[in-house]
Amino acid sequence: MTETGHSETLRAGLATISKEIKELQQELRQDLTHFKDELKSEMKEENANLREEIERRFTENNGELQTQKTHMTEAQARIAELEEWQSEAKETMIEMSNQTHQIQEKMVDLEGRSRRNNIRIFGVPEETEGESVTKYVEQLLSTELELQEVILKKAWQKKISVGGKRIFFDHDYATAVVQKRKSYLGIKKVLKDKGIRFQTPLAKIRIYWEAGVKTYDDAIDAARDMRERGHEMEAPGGAAAPVEERRAQPVWQRVRGKEGRHDSARRAREMLQKWKA
Repeated sequence: MTETGHSETLRAGLATISKEIKELQQELRQDLTHFKDELKSEMKEENANLREEIERRFTENNGELQTQKTHMTEAQARIAELEEWQSEAKETMIEMSNQTHQIQEKMVDLEGRSRRNNIRIFGVPEETEGESVTKYVEQLLSTELELQEVILKKAWQKKISVGGKRIFFDHDYATAVVQKRKSYLGIKKVLKDKGIRFQTPLAKIRIYWEAGVKTYDDAIDAARDMRERGHEMEAPGGAAAPVEERRAQPVWQRVRGKEGRHDSARRAREMLQKWKA
């Protein structure tokens, strides 16, 4: 083969290769374009799906938030009603406590009045009275004490002994009065040691201070005042704490809220209102 033939063959081969390369490039461009189109379509679809999912989740979350907001509103209303009910119940219980205290005082007073004609005798051995206590006491006062008449005031003022044993007379106080008088024992001891005059009319104690006479309703107040005046005094036991005073404003007020809500609280208020009426 001549040199010219060899060159032509080479050029023909190069042309063929160049053509194949161009066809390959064309195919690659088409494949790339198709891939891009498919990718865009898929991304568009994915974005649409993602947007729908986000919107769905947002709608669900918004609904849950609205539901929680409704529940919170109802809970706040219930808490407000409960606080109002608690306040009413507390004031009613205070009033009930005050009234119970007043009733107890009246009962103690009635019991005390019913015992005014009674006396207590201490120091007499048990079963000494025999079959009749009344006859024994009459004999004790008239024979053993040589009293022609029952003069209790004189009997209280004397030191009396029967058979070598001391006999004491005292009022027949009600149990509550006896307990309250016992609560003054420590105070009375301090006052006696200090030489301060005092009296215990029934369930109170009256102290004659230099600045004036003062009467106390219970041992706690008396002991507190004594400490403030500089007298060492321990807290007395058995004394009833003062009852909390009633409030000046009316206890009952109209409850604001929706009709028919929380029937249990409404029924409880109605029961308290019936009690108050």
